[in-house]
This record gives sequence, structure tokens and C-alpha cells, in this order.
Amino acid sequence: MGSKNAGFLVRFIAFWLDALILLLPHAIAWSYLAGSSNLASFGQGIIFYITLLALPMMFFSSLFYYAWMTNHLGGTPGKLLTGLEIKNEDGNRLSYKRSFFRHTTGYAFSGVFFWLGFFSIIKDSEKLSWHDKAVGSKVVVNKSLWPVGLIFLFILLVVNWSLIVNSVNKFLAGPLKQEFANITVPLLIPKTPKLSTDTTQPQSSLNFQEDYQEISNLMNQANYGTAEDKANTLLISAQSDYEKALSYEIKGEIFYQLKKDNAAKTQMQTAIELYPLAAAYQILTQIELNNRNYGKAIEYAQKAVELSPDTAIHHNNLGVSLYNLGRFDEAVVEMKKAVDLDPESKLYQDNLNTMQSNI
Repeated sequence: MGSKNAGFLVRFIAFWLDALILLLPHAIAWSYLAGSSNLASFGQGIIFYITLLALPMMFFSSLFYYAWMTNHLGGTPGKLLTGLEIKNEDGNRLSYKRSFFRHTTGYAFSGVFFWLGFFSIIKDSEKLSWHDKAVGSKVVVNKSLWPVGLIFLFILLVVNWSLIVNSVNKFLAGPLKQEFANITVPLLIPKTPKLSTDTTQPQSSLNFQEDYQEISNLMNQANYGTAEDKANTLLISAQSDYEKALSYEIKGEIFYQLKKDNAAKTQMQTAIELYPLAAAYQILTQIELNNRNYGKAIEYAQKAVELSPDTAIHHNNLGVSLYNLGRFDEAVVEMKKAVDLDPESKLYQDNLNTMQSNI
């Protein structure tokens, strides 16, 4: 038919048409992943992305998109949209094996030295690339459709670029950015809550205080089994709602130390229904922080600060909760209060420094 071999520019357009077509499903997936609500859902999404899209697309592109379509149709969509066709030296279509080799080993060979195998088309008298020479192929112009290819290239470029920009914006505006940046500011949660010395709170009996302190000592020794038994006994002996609240609260602390967050949360919520205890709100704050429920953590931390405004740990927890939600200025204010209340604490000072350096 007298078709001439295609030059570098039209093949360049066809190459990037194929690249952007294959990129499109990935760009859509990235946009979805960037909108993940937390690291857990992001991690799950990554697993699905790799197993259901990335790996299958790798095989699809090699076995079908490039090899099968070139063998059956004479080229990939990028080639066809620009009016090009891939043929062998006799002017016939490539066999499947030669097509597969061309687009895998051949492409790798052409790209290994800074893509010199592709750029060789410019200088070669027959406009052949290294992979063309390796398999005995040539790319010919069937129809001069390069303007059509250029239009499709522009459309695909805009669509892919929009999806990628949208992914970046979702990441920067969403919770993932802060979760990645703050995996995270270290927190200090005392192993055992202490009986409040606030004189506005009801007084517990001497026997109750002694039993409570014994449970605290057992917890410090990590003897949680005995501590739980004694906490159950303490609850039975409790006379007032305040003492019952303290009993539930220390049971919740035991469960928290045993990493039984749901049980700990139940005990703490029962405690504050009986009497509002700052220590109970403190542990509830940490549980929500551990689960990355920063809004709820702020709510609990604010209650702890309200009940015990002169306790540094509550301001620390509130500061960290605000920081993880992206409310940086408010977080620094709370952390400065923690440092003012306990200037000897290296942890609070480190947290403040970390926050200020990341703003």
C-alpha cells in the first residue's frame, strides 16, 4: 500500500495516549483512597487497590492491551487513534508472541539507557526503535490522524491531571494528612488514676481510701487479676454514689491496662453517670485517641479540664486531640497550659515543641 513509517512525534503522541489510558483507572482509585476517613480504611483500600486493580492491570496491559490488541487489531488504542499500525517486515501483523516480546522485553531494552532506544527513531533512516529492530517490526502510518490523537491526548491529560489534583487536595484537606504526620505526638497517661484532692468533691471513707490505694499498688505491680478481684469487692462495699463511681473508674483503669478498651469504656461511662470524675474522662479521652476518634476525644478531654483545670495531663490530652484534628493554634494553647502547670515534664515540653515545629 506504500504506507510510510511513522516518525518520532506521532509515535510519541500514541505512546502517551496509551500511558494515560492505562493510568486512568489508577487515578480514579487514588482519588478514592485519598478520601479515606482514617489510616485503617486507607490500609484496607490499599490492599484492595493492589489485589483488585494494580496487579490485574499489570497482567492486562502486558497480555491483552499491548500483545493481544497489536496481534488482532494492528496496534494499541493509542496507535489506532493516531492512524498507526504495527507490522512485521513482510507487512503483516505481528504474531502474539512477537507482540508480547516487543512490548515487554523490547520496551525494557529501549528504555534501559535513558530511553535511547525510543529516541533512536529520530536518527534512524527507517524510523525504527531498538525494540522494532529486536523483533523485526515497524510502525506505519495508515491514516494521518495525529490531530485526532492530539485531541484525545489533551482530554486524557486533563482528566488524569484533575483526578490526581483532586486526590492531593483530598489528602491535604482530609484526616489522612494529619494521621500520617502525627503517627504521632507521644502521650502520657498515668498507669493509675489518683484519688482527687479537690475539696469540692465528696469525701470517701478511710477504709475505702485504703482499699483503693491497695488496688492502685497492685496495678503498679501489674497484678491485674488480684486488682480486679479487689475492685469488685470495693464496689460491693461502696456506700455512696461517689465511692461507686470511683470503684467503676478503677475497674475501668484495670481493663484499660489490659487493653480491653470496650470493657474499660463501659466502666468509665458507668462511673461518670454516678459522679463526674476527671480521671474517668481522662481514660475515655485516651481510648478515643487510640481509636483516632479525635472529635470524641476532644469532648472528653474538655470535660476533664472543666472538672480539674489545674491538672496538666488533661490539658496535654486536649492539646493532642485538637492537634490531631488539625486545630493547631488551640492545641498549642492547651499544651502551653500543660507545660505551665508541670514545667518539669519533658513529655509536655516535647509535645509542645513538636506541635510548634509542625505548624
